[in-house]
Amino acid sequence: MKGNRIIGYRLLLIGLVVLPFLSLIMNEGLQAQVTRSQVNLQFMRAEMLLRREKYQEALSSLDVVIEISPGYPAPYLRKAHIYDDLYKRNGDQEALASSIYYYRKYLTLEYDDEKVLEPSKRLRQLEDILNISHFEDLEEQDSRKELTRQEAAPVVTSDEEAKAAAGTLSISQKPSEEVILNPYHGFNFARHYGVELPQAAVNRPSPVATDQDLSGHWVSDVCIEDGREMWNFKFAKSANGNYIITISDQSGIVNPSRERKAIQKQAMSYMRRVRLLNDMRYVIVNEEAEGKTKGNEISFMFAIDEEFVQGKTLSKWAHNVMSNIAHLVSSDNSDAYFADQSNVKAITVEYTFDCKLVTPNVMECNLSNLRNTVNPNGYMRTRRGQDQKIYLHRTSRDYTFYEMPEVIAQQNNAKAEVLFAQINEDAKNQNSKRFPLAILYQYGIGVKQNEDKAIQIITQLATSAGDPIAKAMLANYYFHEAYDEEEHSTTTRRKYLKSSEYWMQSLHRQDDARWYGIKGDMFVRANAVSWDERADLFSSLTTSMVDSAASYYRQGAQKGDVRSMQRLGHLFLYCIPEKRNLEEATMWLNMASDAGNAEAELDLGHYFWLKEDYNAYIKHTARAAEMGCPEAFEELSKAYCCANGRFYGLDYDFEKAILFKRLALQADYDSWIPILVSYGYKVTE
Repeated sequence: MKGNRIIGYRLLLIGLVVLPFLSLIMNEGLQAQVTRSQVNLQFMRAEMLLRREKYQEALSSLDVVIEISPGYPAPYLRKAHIYDDLYKRNGDQEALASSIYYYRKYLTLEYDDEKVLEPSKRLRQLEDILNISHFEDLEEQDSRKELTRQEAAPVVTSDEEAKAAAGTLSISQKPSEEVILNPYHGFNFARHYGVELPQAAVNRPSPVATDQDLSGHWVSDVCIEDGREMWNFKFAKSANGNYIITISDQSGIVNPSRERKAIQKQAMSYMRRVRLLNDMRYVIVNEEAEGKTKGNEISFMFAIDEEFVQGKTLSKWAHNVMSNIAHLVSSDNSDAYFADQSNVKAITVEYTFDCKLVTPNVMECNLSNLRNTVNPNGYMRTRRGQDQKIYLHRTSRDYTFYEMPEVIAQQNNAKAEVLFAQINEDAKNQNSKRFPLAILYQYGIGVKQNEDKAIQIITQLATSAGDPIAKAMLANYYFHEAYDEEEHSTTTRRKYLKSSEYWMQSLHRQDDARWYGIKGDMFVRANAVSWDERADLFSSLTTSMVDSAASYYRQGAQKGDVRSMQRLGHLFLYCIPEKRNLEEATMWLNMASDAGNAEAELDLGHYFWLKEDYNAYIKHTARAAEMGCPEAFEELSKAYCCANGRFYGLDYDFEKAILFKRLALQADYDSWIPILVSYGYKVTE
């Protein structure tokens, strides 16, 4: 079971113990949010076309719905019905096969048992016509394979199963005892990292660019997941007045050099991203390019080959990362692009930079790309990708380019192994130490990372000790696993959903305040037309859905649940304009921030940024960074490197921007530290 891809579980792991859920909404570069009205409009158009018997146009309209919201089940069912009707009318075998395909796709996305009864029945009839295996039988086989592994996390849907799961571990238990947990509120990440956070904003105008020498190093403020700058160039002036531009092998667009690959691989293994290195590599076709200048403008182009390793397909993680890096993905549907790699012999991408100097040390660039794909028969197809606006920043001579963060590469060093040995011994005799042991397995601290083992321990804790935090974590974990259609079979995901419902029921009887907050999150996840693992996109909820979500959060907040307070304030800050309520949003966010919620501090910072009160924006964002919120470090990075820094209230300082961007990465990996500190284990700040 690979729940480590489900970001909701990791966030709840932190939030339920000492830190709040980490808000991921303020990242720049999110695509335009999908609204329910867009979906409804396409559905209405499809129905109108069907009345005129324009079937292909109607199907194309439904394809638009699928493209903007691929996890929404309704358009798949409608397409299945259309193809089914075409088969009934004409006996078209292609329509029959298409109908089966879309019925199956619908059943992998719809969880309502009543809604799937009729489609399942019809699908079985169509499968019998073609004399092929039944979908539900295939899914059940896949489910058995998934759930019979040696160390799979237990799926619990009844009290009997819970008791059995609690007895699967070798940790000895003492008779149940009352354990008082002292929540920890004071771990200062900024002090731990030895950095000084900005205390006050300075509103100074940015310098205006003038004609000048462009020689030196220029790098982008966009970094890939391992911390490297996406683009890293060296500009050298040539005799004819133009520039020779060299791309560095340290650029994030290419793989690391061979000398550093061993170190890179070690660290990326901890980050669960080593698969990307195994899946593909990039080769620079031309390491140098001539930049043509005209006043403060310069244009140049690089070509890079993408080579897919033979016999391997892109991992889900690599697919997600590359889908979110628009520089690497054509304007076509990225799912179709990655699904068609078996027919590709070679791919070369031409990246063209059209840059304009906007300040002495900042260039605004329009980045376009052409993707040339050659199939095994030698046929080449050219596709134009989506243009992007990026910024290149001039660095000082002593600027330190990407270096592997030492802490990441040393998560399993001798000191961490000693910590694991100590906690493992403590957990044998103390109920209160079982949870820290689960954290070590979850994050791979001093022991090989094993999320299934972590879930086993948490299940035992929820069952034997009745710990509400453990129950909440399990409910959330299985809920998110149930929505991971690319990782699990439909049958398995439905079992996970039932397991989530079981733990939610148990939690409701014991801690209804916490239950309301989690129920609100689940409602949003299940009803938002558009969903992104890195943003809940509240703006895609209708007015009635906002009211329903607010009702859950408000009941939890009124019962004293801090996270419900933050989520309620967050909802009113980011939902659709007609339901937005900034006064109530700030009231709840202030209550949550007073209780030590870092995500509320981040939301308050954004609220004051909207009001152009940059002193307050910096104050709240810095407080969130002190609490270890990775997105707060990201915000400070954005504030320092903005070409018009005065709009964020800080003077331009690219090197600080990159420093805080790397600290954001580090804070995400170090989120286990305050959890262990809250259980009495010492970590030096």
